[in-house]
Amino acid sequence: MDFGTRLRSAREERGITLRQIALNTKISIGALEALERNDASRLPGGIFSRSFVRAYALEVGLDPEVTVTEFIAAFPEHGMSDAAEVSSPSVMDEGGHTWDWWPW
Repeated sequence: MDFGTRLRSAREERGITLRQIALNTKISIGALEALERNDASRLPGGIFSRSFVRAYALEVGLDPEVTVTEFIAAFPEHGMSDAAEVSSPSVMDEGGHTWDWWPW
């Protein structure tokens, strides 16, 4: 069973609609449908895609960490974080200087 089919099966077994998941998670129905269709190209990528998968898994009673691991294995180009996601965010001022965003 592929990743999206496993998600859809878990959801249907529990009698949960995509609309219910969308309302509870604030994730668009289109993104949830894309997950179930194995269309990771419709997801934002990196940490955001993983958070969508984690939220979906929680809603349908799947282990969120196992589900995220399966998502990364199925879609490594969409599930792995890039260097920008793991470094601290920064901003550039008018003089061209870059400053860390974190207040500490």
